[in-house]
Amino acid sequence: MSKLILQPASVLFRRCTKSLPLFNTSICASQRFASSEARSTADGVDFKTTILAGKISAPVKADMPVDGGGNYEHPSPKDLVMSGLAACTSMTLQTRASAMIKSGKLKEGDLTRVIVEAKDNTEAGTHMPTQVEVVIELEGALTEAQRRQLMASVKACPVKRMLQGELAESVQVTLLPCEQQ
Repeated sequence: MSKLILQPASVLFRRCTKSLPLFNTSICASQRFASSEARSTADGVDFKTTILAGKISAPVKADMPVDGGGNYEHPSPKDLVMSGLAACTSMTLQTRASAMIKSGKLKEGDLTRVIVEAKDNTEAGTHMPTQVEVVIELEGALTEAQRRQLMASVKACPVKRMLQGELAESVQVTLLPCEQQ
C-alpha cells in the first residue's frame, strides 16, 4: 500500500508547459483527452441536487451533510470530488499498466487489482480541507521496480493536477441573465 499526500496549491493557476513523459509526448493532457462537463439542477433550497455528468448525461444525485443543512441522502459535493480523484488515479495507473504491458515491461495479468481511496482532511467547523490523502493498493505479481514505475505515473492524474492548481487558465464562472416570466 502506498500513500500520496496532496497539499493545497500555492500557485492557483499556471500555464501548462510541462511534457508528460508517462505518455511519451510533449502535449498537455487537455489536448489529448476530451473535455468533461456537468450540469446540476436544484429545485428549491433543500440541497438535493441532480447532476448530469459527462457526454452520456448519466444522472447523479448530490446532497449536503446534515451539519451543512442537508439530509445526506446522497454524496456531498466533496464526496464526489474525492470519488473523481480516486477514479482518475485508478485510471491513470491502469493507463500506465497498459502501456507497460504493450512495451513488455509488465506481463498481462500481473496487475490483478487497483484499489484507490481518497480522503480529504477537513478540521471540524471548517469547510476547506487542509490536505487530501490518496492511498493506493496494487495487487498482483509486481516487482518493486514495476510498483515504483506505476506509482510515478500518478503525477499525471488530471484530477489530482486540477486539485493542486495546475489549470492552464482558471475556473470561469458566469451568471446568466434572469429570464422574465
